[in-house]
Amino acid sequence: MTIETWNIVLSAVILVLLTGGGIWLKYMVQQQLKTKDTTIEALEAVAKLKEAHIASLESNTAPAIAKAYSDMREHANLMTQEAQQLSERLAEATRKQEFEGEMLLPKIILGEVNGLQMASNILDETVWKLVVPNGKSVESKFLDGAFGPLLDQVIIASERITRGIKTRLETGSKAIRKIKE
Repeated sequence: MTIETWNIVLSAVILVLLTGGGIWLKYMVQQQLKTKDTTIEALEAVAKLKEAHIASLESNTAPAIAKAYSDMREHANLMTQEAQQLSERLAEATRKQEFEGEMLLPKIILGEVNGLQMASNILDETVWKLVVPNGKSVESKFLDGAFGPLLDQVIIASERITRGIKTRLETGSKAIRKIKE
């Protein structure tokens, strides 16, 4: 293509772009004018509403407004009182729940102590009555033979149960002292 052809093509493109831009600009101006007209109409409606409101206030609606304000104030006071009562109830429930949470460890420990005490009682009632039937001395058949190591294990188990009870009672006492503080 020659320079003249390029010149004509570029001139045509510029002409098309300028025409399109002019049409778009005209459309935008029309839209702004419509928006302006709509805004003016809306503001006129607001002004009329305000004038009507002023007229209603001038026609002795002040006592009705004062009564409505008084009713609203009374309702607000009642709601405030109810909110305070609910807040107090929530605080009380929270205190109770915290106390129950603090008492959980002592309750668990007490349950463990009861279980260990029951184990100790079962051991005493079954094994010791079998080994020491007269309550004074161990029968010789349990000291000899295979029963000797078994008796040693029963004694060890009894001592472990007693230590477990003592340990849990000490832990429970510490927890209760902490709660009292």
